[in-house]
Amino acid sequence: MAIPNNLVGVWWSSLDEETNKQLRRDLGLLITKQPVWAHVESEQVSEPNEYGAIVSRTRHRYVSEPIKDARIHKIYDSNGTITIDVMMQSGKVRDLPVNAAYFSTMQSEYKFMKATEASEE
Repeated sequence: MAIPNNLVGVWWSSLDEETNKQLRRDLGLLITKQPVWAHVESEQVSEPNEYGAIVSRTRHRYVSEPIKDARIHKIYDSNGTITIDVMMQSGKVRDLPVNAAYFSTMQSEYKFMKATEASEE
């Protein structure tokens, strides 16, 4: 994957359509679907166990939301890792960039989750 260094720090929304599509192809990202930010949230809940006793448990849930824009944060030539900054719909930029391969996986997971949610309704 050869990503030009002049695209580092450039928001996708400011790229012309063809450059944007080529960049996403090079990164292995979906072109037609809106990218998402995804993470796992944990919460402590108290609930009865199988014997009726109240116990405290940690519950994890997968949270994903569409993003407004993204840009390449840094290219690490030594191992080919590319990190991406994401701008949320609110305009806030996430400080924690994500690896391109992870970002692509999260999009696939988001698509699967949306299909599952639709089938449950």
